[in-house]
Amino acid sequence: MTPAAPDPVELAIFRSAVHSIAEEMGAALRRTALSPNIKERRDYSCAIFDREARVIAMGITCRYTSAPCPCRWRRRSALSLSAPATSPC
Repeated sequence: MTPAAPDPVELAIFRSAVHSIAEEMGAALRRTALSPNIKERRDYSCAIFDREARVIAMGITCRYTSAPCPCRWRRRSALSLSAPATSPC
């Protein structure tokens, strides 16, 4: 049996809410950061992932460098890094 298609209005509301969460994550990171790379240069990105580590929503990406993250994600894990010299990403 095929699952019913989501209601377009509910999907748009959910999408907007999740993107807003990712945007707020970035704003909170910028406000509380100690690193000048984050605070002044705005060299960071924030995203929300599903269980299989697929991106669901991404805030405004402000990174000057983009490299894939080799991190292994586990269920209900969170990653927060602010150490460019030692970061695995």
